[in-house]
Order: sequence, then structure tokens, then C-alpha cells
Amino acid sequence: MTIRTIVTHVEPGTDQEVQQRAGPSLALARLFSAHLTALAFTTEVVGANASPPNDDPAIIERQTAAAISREAARLGVDCEVRGRSSFAYGIGDALVDQIMVSDMASMTTRVQQTVAQRMLLTSAVFDSGRPLLLLPAGTTFRDSPLRVVVAWDATPAAVRAVHALLAFIPTGSEVTIATVTHDKTIRSGQSGIELTHLIARHGHKATFAPVQQQGLGVLEALLLKARELEADMLVMGCVRHSPLRNFIFGSATTHLFEGKTALPILVSA
Repeated sequence: MTIRTIVTHVEPGTDQEVQQRAGPSLALARLFSAHLTALAFTTEVVGANASPPNDDPAIIERQTAAAISREAARLGVDCEVRGRSSFAYGIGDALVDQIMVSDMASMTTRVQQTVAQRMLLTSAVFDSGRPLLLLPAGTTFRDSPLRVVVAWDATPAAVRAVHALLAFIPTGSEVTIATVTHDKTIRSGQSGIELTHLIARHGHKATFAPVQQQGLGVLEALLLKARELEADMLVMGCVRHSPLRNFIFGSATTHLFEGKTALPILVSA
């Protein structure tokens, strides 16, 4: 896959907030010489009598669009800013409609997310059919990732995430296939060793590394391994679980959406 079109959502705000939220995706588009479609619309519900004129969502969205366009012009990025296309559909639908006709999506993660912002992320991952790159605020992406950790559990989602990765990394990158073992013996069909051969044939340096959970959450164990290897990016598949299961057991996907990671994470479902 060649990356030619990227979609992102930017929550409206002040010029400084917009630069923080849109900056990582603009840098990513610049890196790949890709077109960026930025959807600038609020995810918040505003009461009819709650907003003074200066806080009118429509005004703030237009100001946000102008700020994104100025920053894109400064960086030399081909960028189109759009609002929400139709209020007959939910915010997730508006975003997914654009992602489905693009190569991928990228979104800046926030630690303090509203329910609506969490729903937007969920739609982008599970309903678009395209990979999503979660970018911590401040990510610059001046260079392609050269050292990557892949979370491998032999699921279709993990397979799709691996193949999305191959569009990202230059020849000779170091790719570590990491399987969280839960302190159990790894079955050969899930070991990821065969996967290292595939990645090596694409011209990369691939190794396999079992990761013992040791009482940590799955995502925590993977991020710890990524820090040990000084990785530039984590790659993983996402599986949708029932809300009840997430409430009782939690999941790596749920923790991922909390936005507490300092590492770019490429996900696919």
C-alpha cells in the first residue's frame, strides 16, 4: 500500500490547541507527501441557550479550519479542511465516510477524552476498514519509524496491522514481533517466528521476542518492551469486545483509547 491520502479529525479550539491537535497529522502527511483531509467539527453537544456569540460552534469551527489551512501552507502540505458533511448522521459516521475512501487515518490522542471523542476513535478503528495511527501530542514525524514493535497474537486484526506497517517503514528497519505469553508456553502456530520470515523478505531486520506479562496489563507489557528496545512505534490489532467484558476484564484496546501512551501506535481491526 502506498500512502497518498490521510484523514484526521481536529477538535476545534484556540490556535494553539489546533496546532497541537493537527500538527502530528500534518507532519505525517508531509513525511509521505500525502494529501490530508482534516475534518474540523466539534464533538460536544452545545445547548441552545448555553453559548454566547463568541463561543458559537460554527464560528469556532471556521476559525479552526483557517488555522489548519495556515499551518498546512506553512509546512507545504496538500490539505483540504472539511466540516461535518451532514447532521443527519452521527459524528462517527461523518468521519468513517471519509476514512473509507482514504489510505489511512491519524488522530492525536488526548488523556482527558469525552465520551464523544472515545466514540469517534472507536468508529475510526472498527468501522472504517482502514488502519489508524494514534499520535501523541507533539509527535513531529520528521523521519519514518526505523525501530518498530509488533504485537502479535495471530488474529486477523494483527495480520492487517502488520500489512499496514509495511507501507510505513523504509527498507532495513528493525521489526520486533512481540507475543505476550501470559507466562505460558507459546504454540508454534502463534509464535510469530514465521512472520519474521515474511517481514525479512520485505527487506527488514525481523526478530521474535516473547514477552511475559508478569502481572502487567497486555498493553503495559508491550509498551515496556517497546521502551526497552527504544522503539519508534508500536503496531497492534484491535478486537472489539462487549462492554460487559471490558468492564470486568479490561482490554488492551480499551487502555489504548485512554490516550496515556507516549508512543505512536498503528492499529487495525
